[in-house]
Amino acid sequence: MKEIDVKGITYLPSYHKMIMSIPDPELRLKAFEAVTNYMMTGEEPECDDWQIKIIMEGVRPVIDKSRRKSKNAQSDDEEEANEKQAESKTKTNEKQIENKSKTNGKQTENKRETDKDKDKDKDKDKDNRKRKRKYGEYSRVSLTDDELNRLNSEYGEELTQKAIKRLDEYIQETGKSYKDHNLTLRRWVFNAVNEDEAKNKASPDDGRDWREDL
Repeated sequence: MKEIDVKGITYLPSYHKMIMSIPDPELRLKAFEAVTNYMMTGEEPECDDWQIKIIMEGVRPVIDKSRRKSKNAQSDDEEEANEKQAESKTKTNEKQIENKSKTNGKQTENKRETDKDKDKDKDKDKDNRKRKRKYGEYSRVSLTDDELNRLNSEYGEELTQKAIKRLDEYIQETGKSYKDHNLTLRRWVFNAVNEDEAKNKASPDDGRDWREDL
C-alpha cells in the first residue's frame, strides 16, 4: 500500500494493518475514524474501547512527530528513526490486539459449549419428565413425573397413593388394560376411593366389594 500524505502527516501501512486486525466491523470503522480524525485535527477520540486506545497509543507518537516535522522541518534521518521506533511499537500493540482477540474468541467458544451442555441437560430433564414410571405393588400403573406431580398437587399425596393402589390392584386382578392411567385415575378411581372412604365412615363393614360400584 502506498503511503498517503495528509497535510504533511504520513498515513503508514501499519495503521491500516493494525486497524484491520480488529474483528468487529463497527469497531474497526470507529478506529479508522479515530486515527484519521486525529491526523486531520489533532483531537483525541471520545471512546473507551481498549482496542482503539491501544491503536491510538501506537499512532499518536508518529502523527505528532510528523506534525512537528512539517512545522519545524526536522531532518529526514531523525524522522526516519522516530518512525521506525513507532513502527516497532505499533507492531507490539498489533500483537496485543491479536492475542486479546484470540483469548476473547476462546472464551466465547467455551461459553457456547457450556450453553450447549446446559441445553442438553434441559432436554434430558424434559425427556425424564415425559418418561412413564411404574407405580403400585404390582407395577401396573404408569405415570410420568409431571402427571404424578399434578395429581399430588390437585388431590393430595395421600389420596393419590390410595388411588394408585386401587387401580394397580384392579388391573392385576381383572387383567384390564388402560391406554392412559392418568386419565383413568381422574375419571373414576379417585371417585371410587372417596366413595369407599365415605361408606366406611358411615358403616365400617357392610360386606360389599368396592368393585361392584365400577
